[in-house]
Formats: sequence, C-alpha cells, structure tokens
Amino acid sequence: MVTFTCSCTLPPFVDTRREAGSTVNVGESTKDVVAICYNQLTTTPTEILKLAHNECAKTGRIPKFHKQTSWSCRFLLPTHVYYNCVNP
Repeated sequence: MVTFTCSCTLPPFVDTRREAGSTVNVGESTKDVVAICYNQLTTTPTEILKLAHNECAKTGRIPKFHKQTSWSCRFLLPTHVYYNCVNP
C-alpha cells in the first residue's frame, strides 16, 4: 500500500516572477505596488504586512493597503493582496 502525504501549506510570497533569462517582471509587483500571494487559511495578516514592509522599505517607503483579489495567484496560494508603496 502506498501512502501519500501532503504538506499543503506554502509560505506567502511577493509576486515578482520573471521569465527565465529576463529582467522584466511578469508577476504583479512593481517598485510602486507590492503584490503578495497567500492562502487566507494559513497566513496571518502579520506575515503579509511584514513582506509588504520589506518590499516598500527597499525604496524608503511604507505599504498602504490597496485591494485584494481571489483566485488570481497559485492554486494553493489563491489570494493576491496589493499594497501601494507610499512616502511615510
């Protein structure tokens, strides 16, 4: 008998995907907007905000919530949350 187990919790990530060998993003994030993919059942708001703060801090700014969409990222991380990076 073969038993399969699934560790189906993935950490949230900043959506800065790129094509192989390219420096152009195909993901949703830009230097002005941070898009984070996550699962609402397994990710805390603190984790998401920490990622947003880290990305906006790269340009000396802070995150401000913009919007959230469902079923717009990966299957196990189906939610996108968007933050605008604004001056403090």
